[in-house]
Amino acid sequence: MHISSVSAYVRPAPARVTEEHPLLGEDAGRLTPAYGLSKALAERRAWALAREHGLALTTLRPCLIYGAFDSNFMPIFAALARLPVAVMPAGTWLPMVYAGDVADAVALAIEKPEAVGRAYNVAGEEMSVWQFFTAWRAAGGRSARVALPVPFPFRRSYDTTRARTELAAGEALRETLALEPRPWRRVTAASARP
Repeated sequence: MHISSVSAYVRPAPARVTEEHPLLGEDAGRLTPAYGLSKALAERRAWALAREHGLALTTLRPCLIYGAFDSNFMPIFAALARLPVAVMPAGTWLPMVYAGDVADAVALAIEKPEAVGRAYNVAGEEMSVWQFFTAWRAAGGRSARVALPVPFPFRRSYDTTRARTELAAGEALRETLALEPRPWRRVTAASARP
């Protein structure tokens, strides 16, 4: 199992990115973010080693991961939400996935022999940054008394059809891999607790 990232995809990308979209390479250029490039190069190396040594490999490419114990996105988001006046982008749609859903995806991929040799995008329910902020506030997350939505139209989406059709197995897995992702209102409530 290799955990990569949707950041590994070449930019610009189409509005809805599938697993067939090319990954960044060593020729990506000096302005390419190091995180995405490192994820792409690590994934390319993992596939090469799997071929060379006959290893069974599956790659998951999650998008922005959030959750109660997240040390990357949530602290930054919480700090911005607590400013005296919170300015949040409206019309900005960033794909996010709850950490527990990523863990479920890992377990499912390990259990499924047909997942070997495949890559899967892992993304949750689509929501705007403004919707996430509103859910954060409703869940009791500390936030500014005044919140200003600032128009910033941007949308990125990742196709999770392959993950839903190849990894999901029956009614017991409805909350996994965007079949019915954990409702972000419920998850955000857990994340909002100090």
